[in-house]
Amino acid sequence: MYETLRPLIFVFALDTIIYAASGTGVLVTNPGNETEPKLKRQQLTAGDFAFIPSWTEHQELNETDEDVVWILIRSGPEPTVVWLEDWGGDEAKAD
Repeated sequence: MYETLRPLIFVFALDTIIYAASGTGVLVTNPGNETEPKLKRQQLTAGDFAFIPSWTEHQELNETDEDVVWILIRSGPEPTVVWLEDWGGDEAKAD
């Protein structure tokens, strides 16, 4: 099984649309951005769309042995992204 190595991300002021082009992946969101999160898991398969409102903590996962291809569309000219240590957590330190 492949594991996602990407940390959580928090996107400032940008809405995101995900289109699942192929494979099966999981989108995990913390809609309330609370310190004690109420995480929502949504499985995306080829042809699915998902909308992530701005200021929503989220993580993309591949929990299968197959490749997952997602196309991301963001609402701004440049993404403003802050990587987080954990849900509702501190900003991740750069390596």
